[in-house]
Amino acid sequence: MNEAVQGTDEPREVELKLECDGAGLMALMAHPLLGDVAAAEPQRLRTCYYDTPGRALREADLTLRIRTKDGRHVQTVKAGSDQIGLFDRAEWESEVPGDAPDPAAWADTAAEPVLAEAKEALEPLFTTVIARRVHPISFGESRIAVTLDDGRIESASGDALLCEVELELESGRVADLFSLAQALSEAAPLRLAVLSKSARGFAVLDREAPPRPRPTRWTCRPRMMPERYSAPLPARASGTCASTRPPSSTARAIRAPCTRCVLPCGGSARRSRFARRCSRTTRVPWF
Repeated sequence: MNEAVQGTDEPREVELKLECDGAGLMALMAHPLLGDVAAAEPQRLRTCYYDTPGRALREADLTLRIRTKDGRHVQTVKAGSDQIGLFDRAEWESEVPGDAPDPAAWADTAAEPVLAEAKEALEPLFTTVIARRVHPISFGESRIAVTLDDGRIESASGDALLCEVELELESGRVADLFSLAQALSEAAPLRLAVLSKSARGFAVLDREAPPRPRPTRWTCRPRMMPERYSAPLPARASGTCASTRPPSSTARAIRAPCTRCVLPCGGSARRSRFARRCSRTTRVPWF
């Protein structure tokens, strides 16, 4: 998305990134909202990411890449985003004559002062190879481009699979991105993406374990609880440690007032099922 946000001179990209697996992507292609996206020929994209030996761009939370598609090369500078899943960031795109970084294309972008100060040449670090399907739809009050990416990250340190769903807001409301994600999750489990493609590439290059994706409310359903455990916990007497599981005829907990506990007396009821002990309480384990 290259239109400037009202009140700023910077072109911006607003998109919701979601992660899934290969089976999830196949299931999404059959979703009625995406029409005949499965029949469309996927675009073949090869994208190379660049930085200085000292990682000057990464330190400034910037990314410079060159994407090749059908013989055309597009150089893009992107700013970082501090949000999980929803990426709202500045973006500058320019077509370049070849697959090498072009200084004229990053002029007047956030990368220009960073690279001028670094005084180091850019070098290729890693590449993504992706089969992409794009399907623009109207949803709610918005126009949204739904992108299904299936590919891999290639680096000198190894490769990693890449399966993503991107919902890019072309016009309309950000809230419609989340509503659409919830509708798509009916066909496949989706997770909010923690990292951008560039951040995942650096994790592969540096052999770092990426953080586990945070499950969204679309993939988590409330677990049914037995009726006898669904009642509110009884009020605690001051100075006693209460258990989260009611004693039965075969297993009882003998409690005594205590002065020292791992958790303060009368504190959180979220205790281990293995009956966390305190120094003045004797408990019979449950079986």
